[in-house]
Amino acid sequence: MHPFPRSTVLLAALCAASVQTAPPSTVAATYSVAATYSGADSRPRTITIDAFEKYLSQRFARDQIGKEAVQYIIQDTVVDREIERRGITITPEEVRQAVGAIEAQLKQFTNRTLEDELASKGMDRATFDNYYKKQIACERMVRADLGKSMEEPLRTEEQQLWISDRVKNAKPQLDNLAPGLVAAFEGRAITEGEVGHLIRLKMTRQDARDALQSLLGICIIQERGESAGIILKPDDIESAIGRRRERFSNHPMMAGVSFEQFLQARGHTLDDVRAEPAIRAEAYLWKFALQQFPDEDVDKRYTASRERYDGLYGEQRNVSWIVIPAGLVKNETVKKSFEDADAELKQMIPRIATPEEFGRLASMYSKHEESRKNNGELGWLHRREPGVEPVVLAAVFAPEAATGTVAGPVHINPGSALLYIHGRRAGPAPDVMRRFVRADLTADLYHKISAEAKPSTYLDPPPGKAAK
Repeated sequence: MHPFPRSTVLLAALCAASVQTAPPSTVAATYSVAATYSGADSRPRTITIDAFEKYLSQRFARDQIGKEAVQYIIQDTVVDREIERRGITITPEEVRQAVGAIEAQLKQFTNRTLEDELASKGMDRATFDNYYKKQIACERMVRADLGKSMEEPLRTEEQQLWISDRVKNAKPQLDNLAPGLVAAFEGRAITEGEVGHLIRLKMTRQDARDALQSLLGICIIQERGESAGIILKPDDIESAIGRRRERFSNHPMMAGVSFEQFLQARGHTLDDVRAEPAIRAEAYLWKFALQQFPDEDVDKRYTASRERYDGLYGEQRNVSWIVIPAGLVKNETVKKSFEDADAELKQMIPRIATPEEFGRLASMYSKHEESRKNNGELGWLHRREPGVEPVVLAAVFAPEAATGTVAGPVHINPGSALLYIHGRRAGPAPDVMRRFVRADLTADLYHKISAEAKPSTYLDPPPGKAAK
């Protein structure tokens, strides 16, 4: 029992957690400070590891990594109580031998030490040895109950079933809990801090750093907003949610999915969003930007960069495509030339009398796997849609590209594409466009404020080294 899979796959789990560089030695020695930054008054501020772990729990408790952490703590407690009930003891020598074997394998396969891997997760050797001691005791109990000798192999499924049966008997409570609690059973309360601690251990270094950067941004913006005398009202939070919903609806890959449906699929509700520290920070930043950039400044920005803003937020085309891999020269990996792929696509054009027929052909012949699952749909595209090749946008926004027509083939990376225009959508009203421009200015303001705060984290690479 430990925050990685069980003993027989422990080595693989340590490696799968990504080979990471140890945190800076000054932080690694204490594991108390997660990040520092300069406050609005230029005085230093700190974010503790405890505060970071609580944030991780609040943000990820309902995601898979959070659910796994809660389940682990429940299992860990159940096993602890079973060990105590049976009076099982594991000697330091048994732990030393077992962990020594793991160290040797880790060194052989990764050329790294166990200390390196543990340091990257903020775990000391004593904590790991204690986890492994518990694992040995757990395996001993499972073998005893199943009548297996130490020489017989013990499958992961057998051990997990043994633990699951005991968890069911514990009947953990996961809802209607006091603030700060995530689960409770048989007098044992599981706190947000405990769950956040495990989430941090299970995260890759980059994921943990990204989450810590988000928390830094929240703290920096909230403090700057409060120092500017900004007071948030419920309407400010609702407006922030509205802007998030608008961004969601404009994402080309979210066509046909509402913001509420997206939340529900992740196990979240609008009330969860309202309680997010991030949504409060967004509301603070927006109101701060309103102070900094009156409408006249926003209109000036739009006029100066009208082509760019119209391209990003103006008129749209609803597009599907069929993609066939091709290249200038055929070889072992590219089986068709552009001429071959173009000819194949052109043969399909007479068969396309309806959008449904285009979708059927896309599902049959397109090699772009992500869109193929949705009958070739790319969704609503702007004239300068990020991530979409300019040749595609030029074809679907050409004057002759009317609704219900086919465009192409066009040559993209990595092949030829046939395009279908389902519909056209006019650009937004002036007040909506002003909101988009203000959002751009707000993002610039956020980067400026963040840079002034000079944030640093225990996961930052040492000076002169790139982040991993």
